[in-house]
Amino acid sequence: MNEELERPKDIPPEQEEQGTSTPDIVEGTVVTPSETPTGAAEASAAPEGETGTAEAPEEASRATESSSPEAPNMSSPLTPAPIDENDRVWAMLAYVGQIILPLIPPIIILMIEPNRNRPFQRYHALHALAFGIVAALYEAFMVSLILFFFGTGILLCLGILLLPALALPYLLGIWYGIQAYRGEYFEIPGITTFLRQQRLLD
Repeated sequence: MNEELERPKDIPPEQEEQGTSTPDIVEGTVVTPSETPTGAAEASAAPEGETGTAEAPEEASRATESSSPEAPNMSSPLTPAPIDENDRVWAMLAYVGQIILPLIPPIIILMIEPNRNRPFQRYHALHALAFGIVAALYEAFMVSLILFFFGTGILLCLGILLLPALALPYLLGIWYGIQAYRGEYFEIPGITTFLRQQRLLD
């Protein structure tokens, strides 16, 4: 039996003489030596892929931390100070005290620094002062109107009916004083809007 393999017919003699390696024929499939094994290429590329995969979560976490908004500061100076008994008493006097001394109690509160720096007292002192000015103008108008009716003798009954209207600012002042003593931040129509437009309540 001849143990030597026959030389393939498609290989030129010059290639065989130069010592060029011939392709191996395995079951009809030609495998050239220049081909790189796929497994080796994947093995060499695997460390790079693993490194990139390990670095990706760190970069994502850094991006999330940089883009996430800062947590609100719970100790902000804009947080209202707690209301104590002294605040409620001064706020009540800002309204009720004007029955005896118009405009004087809220002015005193705004002039004394410790009281002025208390948000609750300052809020009601400004409202009481503005309310006192409006009440004074209202009283002046009503008194002049009543005197006109009494002086001329025209519609005397209407002038008498207007007398109870003079007590309206005093009743409102007592009501606002009670609400302030309860520790409430309430709004007076027209006056609160004006104070906010003037940025006095900031």
